[in-house]
Amino acid sequence: MAALGLRPGEACNLPVENIDMDKRVIHIQANGNWKPKNATSKRTLPFDANLHKYLKTVLKRNKGAYLCSYEDGRQMNESVLSSMVRKFKKEIEEKHKGYDFSGFGAKELRHYYATRLKVQGARQSAISLSMGHSNEEVTQRIEAMRSELEKFDLGIDVIYIST
Repeated sequence: MAALGLRPGEACNLPVENIDMDKRVIHIQANGNWKPKNATSKRTLPFDANLHKYLKTVLKRNKGAYLCSYEDGRQMNESVLSSMVRKFKKEIEEKHKGYDFSGFGAKELRHYYATRLKVQGARQSAISLSMGHSNEEVTQRIEAMRSELEKFDLGIDVIYIST
């Protein structure tokens, strides 16, 4: 979610077959009973070498048809994914005492992605397209808070390292 700005529902309903490891892209599209939030939510997102390495590890262990699957292959739901993020938050808080991680949750991981793009100089329209927002006004509501990036960077490192 943090690496691509995925909504929790998009992450949980992402079929493994929609991850093209050779082209390094992920396709967010309707599948089965799940449909994207809106028409612009259907999109193709490129990913970098770090995420490629991470996904390779995850997919090697994954026995399910979806990216977010239990060890036995059953699909994970959004509430379980959110619980996992809260668990990571506790681990991060233990490891990095003195930092305030109160705003760290599943939704904030998505906002972290948008903020990271903004800080790196991406245009508002590009961020909006990447996030799957129906218009740029939705994207503008996400405040770019540079001071928040450091604590989220620490958290993201823990998530990558723990897999």
